[in-house]
Amino acid sequence: MGKPRVCIIIFTLLCIILTGCNSQIINDPDQLHKLIDKNIELTQKAADEKDVKLAREIWSRISEYGIKAKEMDKKELADSLGKLAATYSYLVEYINSGDMTQLDLFREYFEKAVYGLKECLNLELKR
Repeated sequence: MGKPRVCIIIFTLLCIILTGCNSQIINDPDQLHKLIDKNIELTQKAADEKDVKLAREIWSRISEYGIKAKEMDKKELADSLGKLAATYSYLVEYINSGDMTQLDLFREYFEKAVYGLKECLNLELKR
């Protein structure tokens, strides 16, 4: 088998494995809390170091979790994750332009979105 085929097979298997992991995390509010906390740390790092690649990776990951939640009919969770993901456009704009207004907007919307997401998760825990 050629190298391109092996790479495609490995990539496909990795995607399948990661999709399974997403489902497990979406169904476990405690795991989602941990994920949020980790992403908050990484987001701070991305902002401090002006690391656009890291910011985009976090944005992508959160968007994927939102899509997965929607597929699992967890509308409130999907909406909360979507709102959080949407804030990253401000962070990326700040990193690319250095415009502090964008950073301030990001922080404002990010804090609201994280608060809303944590409230949503707390409701999930009570159910």
